Order: sequence, then structure tokens, then C-alpha cells
Amino acid sequence: MNRPVALVTGVGPGTGSAIVRRLSAGGYGIAMLARNRDRLAALETEIDNAKGYACDVTDETQLDTALAAARRDLGEPSVLIHNAVGGAWGSFQDIDPKVLNANFQVNTMALLHLARRPSFDSTASVPATAS
Repeated sequence: MNRPVALVTGVGPGTGSAIVRRLSAGGYGIAMLARNRDRLAALETEIDNAKGYACDVTDETQLDTALAAARRDLGEPSVLIHNAVGGAWGSFQDIDPKVLNANFQVNTMALLHLARRPSFDSTASVPATAS
């Protein structure tokens, strides 16, 4: 466990997996968080030093479980990339407020919950993406 560790949320088939591939090429161990277990398992076989953890980032209990497993398996993450996003198309008049609230939970509150965990202190890098 001598390599730096990054934690990436929202590892889907596009931006998330591209981020993981780039981090792997740069020598990182990567904890991949996403809801889709099958995609994570496939990416584990394709990408060196990447380990998947099925997790809904809006659920703090699942976040804590995933972070504990990642620390155990890979070591303490020094980089967090919050790529999990929710979105909706339409005007504020048309979009159901429940959809906006769900998006806020993924886009904003999940990042807050992650960044407040002990791993991510003032020395950690914490970029967020919006794909």
C-alpha cells in the first residue's frame, strides 16, 4: 500500500470510469463508488489498482461502510473526486421539487458528507465534477 489512494464517486461508463483510468495510469490505488455493482466488478477486472464499492452516496451509513472498506483494502485516501451527479431538464415550474431535492442530495449533500469524514482534512484534494 505504498501508492497514493483516490476515492471517486459516480463511477459510471463515461466520466467516472475515465477518471479512474487516468488515476490508475498515474499510479494511484482507486476506490470506486457507484450504485451499479456489475459495472464496478467489470471495471475492477479492466483497470489496475481499482476496487469497487457499491454505495448510494446519499446514504451516510453506506458511505461510512464503503469508506471503511476502502481504507482497509487500499489505505487512507488523499484525493476525493465527487463525480456522482443528479440532474433534471425543464423549468423550475415544470420540475417536481422532489426531483430537485434528490439532485441536491447527490450533488451537494453527498460531497459535504464525504468531505467532512476524517480522511479528508485540509490537506486532501477534493475536486467535484459536473458532467
